[in-house]
Amino acid sequence: MKKIPYRVTASALLLGLATAGYSQVKDSISVDSSSVQVARPQANETWLLTLAAVLGVYALVLSYLYFVDARSKLRKRASTTWPPDGATESVSPPNLVENKRLRDQVTQLRREAREREDFIKQQEIDMEAMRLQLKQRPVVAAPPPEMPEPPPAPLKTAPPPVTRFYLATPNSDGSFVNNPAPQFDPSRSLYEFELAEAGTEAHFSFASDAATIANALSHPDRYLMPACLYPVPPTTARTIRTTTPGKARLSPDGQRWMIEQKAQILFE
Repeated sequence: MKKIPYRVTASALLLGLATAGYSQVKDSISVDSSSVQVARPQANETWLLTLAAVLGVYALVLSYLYFVDARSKLRKRASTTWPPDGATESVSPPNLVENKRLRDQVTQLRREAREREDFIKQQEIDMEAMRLQLKQRPVVAAPPPEMPEPPPAPLKTAPPPVTRFYLATPNSDGSFVNNPAPQFDPSRSLYEFELAEAGTEAHFSFASDAATIANALSHPDRYLMPACLYPVPPTTARTIRTTTPGKARLSPDGQRWMIEQKAQILFE
């Protein structure tokens, strides 16, 4: 329930007092029906009438002040809450000074935009003029760059002829695949070859090493029999000595060394 403003309450109270005073004055006036004489009001009745009139005027003044105050509050509320409910963005704000400032800013921004457009157009005109000048200027071909002389090629020296190399396990047909290793490698070297003067003939012997000896004693039919002559191999031996080197010849296609004479070995 909304509260009644104090000014309205005071106005209603004063009006009530004025009405009560007026009623009292009216009741005090007596009319004599037989003599038709009206009794005049006494001094206190005149004072009450005057008081009622003053109170009524005061109540009207308070009512006026109340309505003026209410209207000022409504205007203040409308100015602080903008836009009002249901209003669209096209409604202008009540602050005219702010509107003028915004319009001035927009005008200034438009002026700056036009100045920048004019500046860009002038730059384009200057660039086009420079392009035409460059186009009309004769083009002078630049001299070709001097090529530095290439460094002298290093003298190629012939590698020393390989006279000793190593081959792996012999084939069962009495040949070796021509895949020489210049240095002894226990994982792939089993026989040592030495070239003869002709270059297509070589003498070979067993490359005695702990690893090669162990493989030869474990599988003599694979590592020894195709290329060597030997007595019955023992189960253990510290070395395998070649007493007579074998002889082999390079095949015409250069892919194999064909054994012509087996090597003779001894187990020690």
